[in-house]
Amino acid sequence: ANSEHPIAKAVVAHAKKLRQSFVSSSNEQVQDVNDFEVHMGSGVSGKVKDKKVLVGNKRLMCAFNVPISSNVEKHISENEIMARTCVLVSIEGKIAGAFSVTS
Repeated sequence: ANSEHPIAKAVVAHAKKLRQSFVSSSNEQVQDVNDFEVHMGSGVSGKVKDKKVLVGNKRLMCAFNVPISSNVEKHISENEIMARTCVLVSIEGKIAGAFSVTS
């Protein structure tokens, strides 16, 4: 939510719609991000509940020494072939998820 990147804005907007559909309690709070940092051309990083979170491309994960499994490499390759941008999510130095976007 802190990023000005167009893909980030689209992801946040989509996440808000999903949240409205699936979250039963309106009292559930979205966690604040501390130490937010933009890594130009790679993604963003920050701390959520004292856990280091990275959201970005493979280059960002490599810069932070996050290991990328063969399954994740396959996911990246399959999406790149279809001209999709693959975004990886790392929590505490481990890949926690991935999604792809396209225009």
